[in-house]
Amino acid sequence: MLLELVALVVFFITLCKIVDEDCKKRINSALANDRNHQEIKLEEVQQLDEILEEEREEEEKILERLSVRKFTMTIFALFKTSSNSH
Repeated sequence: MLLELVALVVFFITLCKIVDEDCKKRINSALANDRNHQEIKLEEVQQLDEILEEEREEEEKILERLSVRKFTMTIFALFKTSSNSH
């Protein structure tokens, strides 16, 4: 009877260790998948940030060109006004 009880206790301890190892493997696998997912999301965010920065630079160039055109048109309008008044 005592021998059977000891065998049963050893069996449950072994079973708990196996389950514990399996749980650790699953947890580590889930953590690794989560890290990979976060890295992918980080890469996507960085790519979107780069695209946004390129669009900002392009917008600045366009605004700069518009500003130069507006200045040029103003100068021409002033010359035209001054030449019409003479």
